Amino acid sequence: MDRWGNTMLSTVRTVLEMLTVAMELPAGTLKNMNVNAPNLLAPTGSDLTKYKVNDIFAGFHYDFNLLTIHGKSR
Repeated sequence: MDRWGNTMLSTVRTVLEMLTVAMELPAGTLKNMNVNAPNLLAPTGSDLTKYKVNDIFAGFHYDFNLLTIHGKSR
């Protein structure tokens, strides 16, 4: 689990560097803002057989951050 979490955080940091370049900000600006940020890694599997098309099953999220990523849905 730690390896997967670290891989996801590494991906986020890479994307933050790409955004920094695209936004013409000083190098490291967004990545440095992410240091000690409240990153949340949680298993969020959903049983899609319980829901119909267009049902909302994720609901309100409390982890408002600059960037959100999800692993592959299974």
